[in-house]
Amino acid sequence: MDPKVNSQPRIYPNAKRQTEKVLEAARLAPSAANNQPLHLIVVTDIEK
Repeated sequence: MDPKVNSQPRIYPNAKRQTEKVLEAARLAPSAANNQPLHLIVVTDIEK
């Protein structure tokens, strides 16, 4: 694992609509100097 990556996987029971709303808010949120440094990984099925 890359030591520069802050990776803390968590399991949250969550509804699909809530996840979509959070991702949409993150997508539309401004970033400093329009860097757009945000990278998200959403796992919906832990078995895959």
